Amino acid sequence: MLSRRNCAARECPQLAPDPSAPPPLPIVDAPSREVGATATFSCPEGTGLRGSRVITCQETGRWSDPPARCTKTQCQHPDVPFSVKVIGARKQTYRMGDMLQYSCDTGFLLDGSQVAVCQDSGFWTAPPPKCTTL
Repeated sequence: MLSRRNCAARECPQLAPDPSAPPPLPIVDAPSREVGATATFSCPEGTGLRGSRVITCQETGRWSDPPARCTKTQCQHPDVPFSVKVIGARKQTYRMGDMLQYSCDTGFLLDGSQVAVCQDSGFWTAPPPKCTTL
């Protein structure tokens, strides 16, 4: 006896923004909800994406990952060695795209990156440098 497969077309649920979620809300590009279709998430400038940028509608009728969300990106002030000078305003937290510049006193050499930028991940592009004697 042959078994019959359920051939009903499946689709994934619509990806609507959660009205109870705090802003900023993600931008969703999901032209289809059919099996194999993808949904792409992005965030407004100055915010970071948390979760998968692209998810796929699976044969189970579920998305491969939960919908991504956007968060306001902040980087903490890095733990800078005493000998390193931070050029510019010193703050507790920095926004995505904020930049720190480092320097050393005369007679010392900067060992590491002179610049670090706050990324949408909440981390700096480079660790703080060190100042070493010449």
